[in-house]
Amino acid sequence: MEENTRLNPRKKPAQERSKFTVDIILKAAVQVFEDRGYYKTTTKLIADRAGVSVGTLYQYFPNKESVLCSLMERHIQETSALIINIFEEVELTSELNVSMISSFFETMLRLHREEPAYHRIIFEEVPNAQQLLWEWAGKAEERITRSLEGLFAESKSIHVKNTKMAARLCSQIVNMLTHRYVLLNTNQGADREFIEEMVDILASYLFKE
Repeated sequence: MEENTRLNPRKKPAQERSKFTVDIILKAAVQVFEDRGYYKTTTKLIADRAGVSVGTLYQYFPNKESVLCSLMERHIQETSALIINIFEEVELTSELNVSMISSFFETMLRLHREEPAYHRIIFEEVPNAQQLLWEWAGKAEERITRSLEGLFAESKSIHVKNTKMAARLCSQIVNMLTHRYVLLNTNQGADREFIEEMVDILASYLFKE
């Protein structure tokens, strides 16, 4: 309980002004984490970059760990919502095909390329935050898996034995391998090759006769 208190925000912003302030703080935190790294970042540096007082920051965040966790929670929520929207668009247009899988990977790679510094920080430098991260990621994965399962079930081009398990495996493969690729490959020169190989892997699995 005490650890969750350290990692969670003090309060959720309700009014538009409060939401704006929190957004400014989080945007500033991304910049400071990228510039300084986790251990050299302080709440004062974040507050100064945001143009607010440290007292204002402390109204919403008890420490820099909770700021970092809020960044990751927001990223997970926005990413899962965007992915589900992509699936819904596929359902409204046509059958799932290789071109759509390629577009999906391009979107995933772009999302993982955005602000990668705090991704690396939370996985490598802040082990106490990982439990919360996995809880949020697990909930997002359930939403994505359910949406993907529905898409597989409706698609005549998909040939798998178990649509539910196939949906879960595809969700995990895409997220974990894309995330790891971005963390270990800062040079974007091989991104196209990565996408092509991953599309081949999934297409061979999903569209097999």
